[in-house]
Amino acid sequence: MKQLHRERAEAQSRGCEGPEGARRSANGMRIGVIADTHGRFDARLEDLFSGVEMILHAGDIGPLRVIRQLEQIAAVVAVRGNTDRGAVWDRYPVVRFLSIGGKEVLLVHRMEDGLRAIREEQARDRNGTDIIVYGHTHRAESVSRDGVLCFNPGSGGAQRGQTRATVGILTLTEGECQGEIVRL
Repeated sequence: MKQLHRERAEAQSRGCEGPEGARRSANGMRIGVIADTHGRFDARLEDLFSGVEMILHAGDIGPLRVIRQLEQIAAVVAVRGNTDRGAVWDRYPVVRFLSIGGKEVLLVHRMEDGLRAIREEQARDRNGTDIIVYGHTHRAESVSRDGVLCFNPGSGGAQRGQTRATVGILTLTEGECQGEIVRL
């Protein structure tokens, strides 16, 4: 099952550097990143993600209508989170490995699931991971650890306690990747 999801994700990211229609501009590839929407779609995403080549959703999606709304902006690649059920659970894997813009990207909801997947892939002599996109904590983070960009866009759903709703933008250029956290 894992192999099937990896093959699908890699097939989506072949050719034009991402899912159908994705392209690389002179300024690099811009990717919208969101997690922990929990069924909420913020209309401001239409402007914030305008012009991105694709959107990565790092789980806890809520109803599939959230994905359908995001697909009106750009192609979406997603994983399920620990609160996802029903059609979302059936449709999306826990982990996805993607090749995007010359970078190896791991998309996962919980970081511990991602670290386990990386160990399994290393045992298969797979090339290293450049970027880990994850959610679950509802805390935005963009930090490099041992040469890997660990990027959590925070919660794209409603504000929770003192934490404001946030999303992210990844920009991939030749040999470089940068993460930006954007408040909603």
